[in-house]
Amino acid sequence: MDSALAAIIGAGVGSFISGLSMVIITRINKKSEERRHKREVAVRLSTEEYREHFQEARRKGKGVVSPPQIYFIFALKFLNEIDPSKTPEEIAKQFKKINKESKELGDLIKS
Repeated sequence: MDSALAAIIGAGVGSFISGLSMVIITRINKKSEERRHKREVAVRLSTEEYREHFQEARRKGKGVVSPPQIYFIFALKFLNEIDPSKTPEEIAKQFKKINKESKELGDLIKS
């Protein structure tokens, strides 16, 4: 094998390995970015929901029983269970189920 062929094969193998590692790293970063985005959305959702419940409780002259972390946990759970291939009706059904679980947990905390 002459040196030119060895150099071409070496360059090809090196390019393939570096390209493959770049694809793997990009995929890992994308998944990490998606998880971070879900957490950010969950924090925003839970903060808004807690704020709305707090304001509603103040208007009615009552206190808020559930700590803010409960809202975050359920928002994160809901976002992790959403399947983009589902129809809006299926997602709404799933949201109602999680909302029911949230209310049950709130009742359990109150007692």
